[in-house]
Amino acid sequence: MSIANFIFTNGQGNFPVVWCCLPAPAPDIGTGLVTAEEVALGSLYSDQDAVYWGSWLAATIDSLSGYFPDDTPFPTDSIYRIDHLTCGEPVNMGYMDIVNPMRNLTYTLSYIEHHFLANGSFSSFIDDYSETTRIDISELKPVLFPYDSDHQLAISGDADSDAIPDSIEHDFFQLNPGDWDTDDAGIPDAVQLTERLSALLPALMTHQDSLHTR
Repeated sequence: MSIANFIFTNGQGNFPVVWCCLPAPAPDIGTGLVTAEEVALGSLYSDQDAVYWGSWLAATIDSLSGYFPDDTPFPTDSIYRIDHLTCGEPVNMGYMDIVNPMRNLTYTLSYIEHHFLANGSFSSFIDDYSETTRIDISELKPVLFPYDSDHQLAISGDADSDAIPDSIEHDFFQLNPGDWDTDDAGIPDAVQLTERLSALLPALMTHQDSLHTR
């Protein structure tokens, strides 16, 4: 059992599962996720909904090596989490920092957000239950999953093996055709470029024009 679910099932937050299923903000496309979230997760128009992704992401977070703030030094070559426990509070029971040292990225996730996520809701209550917050999957995903090397297909005319042809790498994208990681972000240039491009897709799908609208 994860720290977050242990707290909520053994402390003051032993709520029924249905309480943890908050609707997505508009426009929800019927899966508990908005279009931008579906695009970021790579499941647009599939049957993989918020319950599927929420439980999968929560399990992935639970599988990370966990540390406390005083447990230094921390790893430098693997993703991990740092647990910050808060005792004696009915709602704010602490949070975790999910850390990707290879990319110098951190995502802060409260235990209540993790609890809701494990129950299939990307939204969760905060403070006195009068407000909600929502997990930002566009920020969480790059921390948890820098890239999947199985989807990096080799191409010809690519001296630095970053999956961008040398012929367009500098002129089109102002990237170094001799360096697979131009900005030293810890991932190939093509991965970072496609992360940024995929974030633009939802806007292209909703702006009405004859060239880009689905």
